Amino acid sequence: MNTTHQFPRRAAVPLLAAGALTLAGCSSETSENAATATPAAALESYGLAGLDAPAIIEKLDTMPVTDRPDDLIASVQPSELVLTSNDQTSLHLT
Repeated sequence: MNTTHQFPRRAAVPLLAAGALTLAGCSSETSENAATATPAAALESYGLAGLDAPAIIEKLDTMPVTDRPDDLIASVQPSELVLTSNDQTSLHLT
C-alpha cells in the first residue's frame, strides 16, 4: 500500500505569509540612498533644480505625459512631496 502524506493546504497559506514577511524584513531599505546624491543634483537631472515643492508639482502636472521622466515617481503627500527615482533614491520636499 502506497500512502502519501499531503501537506494540508490550510497550513500552506500561513507558511507562505510568514515566509513573505521574513523576506520583506530582510530586504527593507530606508532612504539611505538619498544621502548619496545631493538634492540639487537629483533635481537638476530632471530639470527641477531651484524649484520648491509646489512649483515642481505644477511643472510635472502641466508637462505633457510623453515628456515626463520615465524614471521618476512623484508622490504628493499631505505635508510633503516625495520624489523617487528608479534606483529607489528618495527626496522629500516640504
